[in-house]
Amino acid sequence: MKREKFNLASAKILPKGGVLMSYVENVTIEGESSVIKHTVECATVPHPDLTDLFDELGGCLVSVLGLDFASALEAAANKKQAKAFNDAWPSVKSFVSLVQADKNKNISCHGISLSGTNENEGVILIGKNKNEAMVSSLNSSRVIFSRDIFGVEQKIADLCDLVEQECFEYLTEGKAAQLQLFDNSPTGGDVGTIEEKKDLKVA
Repeated sequence: MKREKFNLASAKILPKGGVLMSYVENVTIEGESSVIKHTVECATVPHPDLTDLFDELGGCLVSVLGLDFASALEAAANKKQAKAFNDAWPSVKSFVSLVQADKNKNISCHGISLSGTNENEGVILIGKNKNEAMVSSLNSSRVIFSRDIFGVEQKIADLCDLVEQECFEYLTEGKAAQLQLFDNSPTGGDVGTIEEKKDLKVA
């Protein structure tokens, strides 16, 4: 499959380290252009280049959900031109940031769901909040790349482009984690057996 024919629809890092992804392949059948939607699952641990991108998207998820308290507080003060607050902010910012970082370390993103085209192209970030008591789902609303509501739309768009490229290399070139880095993991460098869940032709 050529890269230009591969369009990622969704990707998710599985709990045990594999990848579940859906993608659309543009093909020509008997002279007519068609798209085939595939959903595949592989148990092979992905390369850190892919998992690191989801780590970055976790930070974006925090911003989209309005959980970045330090930034929100600073922005609100600037909007109201609260001079007294701004004068005191540098001395308390580090403390607030440390508290925020401790809370946000439990929030992660392990999946994306892409949809739309052109000005309407966007993504839903799929994540979770894990603490000592429980693990709860924590998904974003649909983030449209062409807008500037959360302040991280362009960063999310760029990260999603990189996720698409990494998924393509994982699927077609066997780009995966090195075996010696993980115990009881399928062999790195080979995506092994890929189970295709669905194959849907759309005229």
